[in-house]
Amino acid sequence: MLPADLDAAVEVTAAAFSKDLGDAEAMRRWRERILYPWQTDPDGAFVAERDGGVIGVAEAIVRERMWCLSMLGVEPGIQGGAAGRDLEALAALTRQVRGAPYTSELRFALGRGDRLLRAGDRGFAVVDAVGHLWVLVARDEDAARALLWSALGLAQDGARVRWITGAQQWAIDVVGRAGLRLMAYGALCVRGTPGPLAPFLPSASFA
Repeated sequence: MLPADLDAAVEVTAAAFSKDLGDAEAMRRWRERILYPWQTDPDGAFVAERDGGVIGVAEAIVRERMWCLSMLGVEPGIQGGAAGRDLEALAALTRQVRGAPYTSELRFALGRGDRLLRAGDRGFAVVDAVGHLWVLVARDEDAARALLWSALGLAQDGARVRWITGAQQWAIDVVGRAGLRLMAYGALCVRGTPGPLAPFLPSASFA
């Protein structure tokens, strides 16, 4: 979430929770409610957009060993409407980072009930039915960190993140702060230079 998104985030979340912001005091209190998590945990705050406008807001906070989803709101009339699932829009990002799009693989994953997380046009992650991270692709490390924290918060039977290479120090930092144990396992073999492959946590099934 950027400073320019704050006014829209206040409006969208108020509408999502049927908050009446008709008087100045109500507006002040709700704005402070949205502003505080963004100020303390900016890496955990992001918005969903459609046609350049904010349609959803998510804010997460981390307090020592506790992760908390502080806010999740979607503009009324859009909930359940597959907002953010325009898979073709993710193709340019995956080409830039991975060297090829994930479009067909994402259709497969979402078709079986996996969940897509978006950080605007800066990145996305997919979490499977039990909350394990399936893939993460981002333009920058701040977006990648926010997505990984959000994914970890969805784990139902113990969080698991696979295929973290030495190039993904941002991910090593997050899993360490989350209290997860790092283990050496397997290898990620790449021929040539398809893309920078960072920030990137590949799919175990489809690389």
